[in-house]
Amino acid sequence: MSPEAIDHATEAAGGYPFMVQLVGFHSWEAAAEPDTAVALSDVVEGARAARQHIGQLVIAPLWRDQPAAARRFLVAMSHDDGESQLTDIARRMDVTSGYVSVYRARLVKSGLAAASDKRSMTFALPGTRRWIRALDEFPYISETLHLTEDHRVGFTLPHD
Repeated sequence: MSPEAIDHATEAAGGYPFMVQLVGFHSWEAAAEPDTAVALSDVVEGARAARQHIGQLVIAPLWRDQPAAARRFLVAMSHDDGESQLTDIARRMDVTSGYVSVYRARLVKSGLAAASDKRSMTFALPGTRRWIRALDEFPYISETLHLTEDHRVGFTLPHD
């Protein structure tokens, strides 16, 4: 693999071991001649397939296991491009800091979220934000929470 292909694969994996395996597997599958070289274009295709696969294998089952309130919390988080501030989540959802603390703890325990510090959190699995933003019900949940005024987020999965 070229250094550029390795860099793309590393970035796509996001430090998540299972994603490393998926990106590698799908990149190798995409390669015309996997015995001689895996090109950057193969890794781009492999990363796309890996993101789709991890959504089906890991994120979707975790999402389905969450109650509606936790899903709304995750949608509120997904409106941030990076870490989510707990105060922003509470404001978006029009809930108390106690409510946010309860769901923060539950989502960290579920493996969907990670606590960055006492005031912020992020998604634990790479691709979760993108997966949530691509959901058919994302616009509806966002509208219900009055989140649609935040123009930083699109309602469809961005193309790579």
